Amino acid sequence: MSAPDMLEVINGPEDGTEFPISRAPVIVGMDLACEINIRLDEDIEQYHARLTAVSDGYRVRKIRGGRLCVNGKRAGVLRSRILREGGILEVGNTEFCLKCASDGLAKRSRGLPAESDLVWTIQTFAKRLFGMLRPGAHRRRSTFARLIRFVLFLFIAAVVVGYFWPDASAWVQWYIRHYANIIMTQVRAMTGGPF
Repeated sequence: MSAPDMLEVINGPEDGTEFPISRAPVIVGMDLACEINIRLDEDIEQYHARLTAVSDGYRVRKIRGGRLCVNGKRAGVLRSRILREGGILEVGNTEFCLKCASDGLAKRSRGLPAESDLVWTIQTFAKRLFGMLRPGAHRRRSTFARLIRFVLFLFIAAVVVGYFWPDASAWVQWYIRHYANIIMTQVRAMTGGPF
């Protein structure tokens, strides 16, 4: 069996404790369900940070409030940081040092596609917006909710296309104007007057 990567507490209430990383994603927090469970640091949230394997390291992203830094640089929900071997991860008042094994998860992740902050932002934004449209089954079936989902899909598609194909901005703008006119027509029809 291969040796796992380790996160060792080098400064904090649980100084000297080692946490093996044998699979990803890894959740750091106070909750007992977290793979890296820190219970003595009061500045750590129940679910504080998420680590995913990338080539020769781990992408660190905040789940909820509180301090989260990689080598002194802040990481957030939308802005992630990469933690490499020997790097320092600060979660609340606890500092970890990453030790990568020669056959650990970080080394085995070489060549895998890395998730970008842009894709993560779009996915998170879309999930939250679609979640707001799902409070009840009656609302899911409504024409207005379907229309909003369609517009959100178009917006996300426009952002992705614009990011990967910058010359397509005129094409994307035409579609946005076109579907905005359709939406305005639908809103006028539903409200019975000018919008």
